[in-house]
Amino acid sequence: WNATDADNDDLAWSVDFGDGMGIGTDCESLHLKNRKNWEMRASHSWSKKGVYGVHAVVKDCVSGSDKDAFDINIENL
Repeated sequence: WNATDADNDDLAWSVDFGDGMGIGTDCESLHLKNRKNWEMRASHSWSKKGVYGVHAVVKDCVSGSDKDAFDINIENL
């Protein structure tokens, strides 16, 4: 995923893979404008066949946020 912020704020991400597992990044304790975390790369392996809802949320650690969601069908393991 890629996201930008008009104020150049650093971003924080959370990704839920739909199987009880997730990953994320936290907001810095100081509000910085270094364009940090504008890209989120993630890989994941599901342990069972099925359709999983993947949800990603990005926030600028101030007040802005956006989200993306899609289903992924795992047929072969």
